[in-house]
Amino acid sequence: MKKILLGSAFVFMTSAAFAADMPFKAAPAAAPFSWAGFYIGGHAGYGWGDYKMADPFGPVTGQLDPKGWLGGFQIGYNDYIARNWVLGSEVDFSWGNIKDDGPASPAIANLSTKTDFMGTARARLGYAFDRTLIYATGGMAWAHVKSSEFVPFIVSNAFAPDTYHVGWTLGGGIEYAFDPRWSVKLEYLYSDLGHYTQTVNGTARREDLTLNTVKVGLNYRFGDPAPAPSALPVKARPAAWTWNGSYIGAHAGYGWGKFHEDDNVFAVTTDLDPNGWFGGFQTGYNWQYAPNWVFGIETDSSFGSVKDNGTASPNPFTATSKIDQFGTVRARLGYAMDRSLLYATGGFAWAHLKFNKSTNTTSWDTYEGGWTLGGGWEYAIDAKWSAKVEYLYADFGHRSDFAGVTVAALGTKLTMNTVKAGLNYKFDLADLLRGR
Repeated sequence: MKKILLGSAFVFMTSAAFAADMPFKAAPAAAPFSWAGFYIGGHAGYGWGDYKMADPFGPVTGQLDPKGWLGGFQIGYNDYIARNWVLGSEVDFSWGNIKDDGPASPAIANLSTKTDFMGTARARLGYAFDRTLIYATGGMAWAHVKSSEFVPFIVSNAFAPDTYHVGWTLGGGIEYAFDPRWSVKLEYLYSDLGHYTQTVNGTARREDLTLNTVKVGLNYRFGDPAPAPSALPVKARPAAWTWNGSYIGAHAGYGWGKFHEDDNVFAVTTDLDPNGWFGGFQTGYNWQYAPNWVFGIETDSSFGSVKDNGTASPNPFTATSKIDQFGTVRARLGYAMDRSLLYATGGFAWAHLKFNKSTNTTSWDTYEGGWTLGGGWEYAIDAKWSAKVEYLYADFGHRSDFAGVTVAALGTKLTMNTVKAGLNYKFDLADLLRGR
């Protein structure tokens, strides 16, 4: 037995010594976490705001405190501009029920307001502590608002716009990545959504709106996680052309459309054909996720004078319509043939409309919101520059208002076509900071 025990001990010690001499395969090191890349996600939250209305006809004024829940989705892209600094862009859309009602001052009317659709297009600048990102953000905001000034003794809405507001937003948040692909965020935004003005017989009614929102979101990032840069990154130039990356550019073009107004106060209709030149800028990001397929997000803003004048019917009031600002927030899906990219595009569209009939018999100063669809062709001149031609059709829907009657007294409908040529510059933020 003693020999067996000694023999067993010898075998064990010999095996242990032999095993100690054998090379062990080291466990693979975890890849450093990176915030860079394209992402999509959803959110839910709560909103509250300040709504002000002024109607000199009463005169009636009022202030409400709309509040309620909201939810929606976001899409964006992040990139490093230094070791810990992350710059990105994000677009979000939310649906909700942010509303309030109450008496006006004096109490001859009841007021109500409801925001049921809103969105933003923003830049984000953040500082990353490994998997934690603290960021500031700001950009453009829009909201669809339904409001009313109800007068009980005439059983009617004296002022009831159903329209869009467009303005600016600022805020900040914190995001934490609990997985290489998944992250959660908490975000606050303040939005000033400007004003809406409608004039009938020289009486200008106006509403103003600001909103605060707090949202909790969940994001999913695409692509292989890449290590965060230890310094300003120096990237090797790709051997083959790729559409991947951020870009900024300018465009010029021509627009034409159809504008229609129904005026039941004076029993007339107006049909105009606004047209004219415009110019502006665009910015976006492309992701070439397959050998030939490219997905991207683009926002653009244009300024010009797309207008027309004429007369109403049957009463020949003189009328003028003018669109002096408009823009879009769109997705792009394209097929790349080396340096040529054919793409379809669609998303949200907005326009600033000014309409006047016979020296403020009826006039509007408002934003219109709707959808847009189109397509284009883009050609890469070299590794940085590309040129494009694009067509878009935009339908801004039908907007209505009331003026002391029990049916919709005033309403407008606007559609637009645009053709534009543009020039884009593809850039890497880190390279720009290094002067490359």
